[in-house]
Amino acid sequence: REEGKTIDEPNDREEGKEQDDSQEVKSHEIKVLQERIQQLELELLSSQTTHDQIQQQQQQQSDNDCKETIIKDLQINVDRLEHDLAQTQEELDSSNTVSLEYLERATKLKEELQLAQNNEKQQHAENEEEQKSDDDEKEKNASR
Repeated sequence: REEGKTIDEPNDREEGKEQDDSQEVKSHEIKVLQERIQQLELELLSSQTTHDQIQQQQQQQSDNDCKETIIKDLQINVDRLEHDLAQTQEELDSSNTVSLEYLERATKLKEELQLAQNNEKQQHAENEEEQKSDDDEKEKNASR
């Protein structure tokens, strides 16, 4: 048995050493795997951040496209309104010209009417004077 013990002792040491080596290898593998997990987590986080940035850029581009479309539509409406305003201004100018012509004609007609009324009054006055003169003459002739 003593011989067996001495023979077994070195074997036990080798097994212990192998177990220690195996434990060391496993510990190293665990450490490598943990580092790889951390690296993958960082890559995932980076990937998610990049994905979020891309989505944000796409949303911003979409918003910008919508704004551009709205601006173009508004510009078209402004152009139409400016055209309508110019046309309305032309119509107003034309209408003002016609109104001015009517006003000038009305003023002339009023002057002509006033002149005709004055002539009529004068004619009436002259007729009255003539009538009076005729009446006076008839009285003179009748009294003779």
